[in-house]
Amino acid sequence: MQNISDMQRIMIVGGPGGGKSTLAQLLSAQLNLPIIHMDHLFWAPDWVQREKDHVAQLARSAADGPRWIFEGNHSRSWDYRAERAEMIVVLALPRWLRMWRILKRTVRHYGRSRPDMAEGCPERFDLEFLRWSWSYDNHSGRKLLAFGQRWGGGRPVVWLSSPCAVKRFLHSI
Repeated sequence: MQNISDMQRIMIVGGPGGGKSTLAQLLSAQLNLPIIHMDHLFWAPDWVQREKDHVAQLARSAADGPRWIFEGNHSRSWDYRAERAEMIVVLALPRWLRMWRILKRTVRHYGRSRPDMAEGCPERFDLEFLRWSWSYDNHSGRKLLAFGQRWGGGRPVVWLSSPCAVKRFLHSI
């Protein structure tokens, strides 16, 4: 396996509130790689979703870059990004922890756009998003599991299921 400190393209996926953006920031600082946030590509100002084909094209274009940490979901672009990635990190933290983190970041950034979110999309209390996040394991968690298993033979896939596992991973770099 290639040493992670030599890798130029790392993909991070996982449930909402799982720490994708935080891990990307920490890896970026350690590896000096630029971060691509999927939410920057997916959302236009005022929480308007961009057209699906346009988002897929933006994701492909960004993934074609030579160096990146690409964080975020968007299953339509998973396989293309995975094909370009040298490592895939799957954050599979417990639902209760993800929900706590979502509520915490909502309060922390309320009324302002987070650094990992598209400009013009201020943090807000969004009951629909909370419901979707709560049910993530039921609708998208299985899809994420299948994705990780499918790509496991093609490149390193690192599964992190606790904050301690994330810390160990970061210390291993």
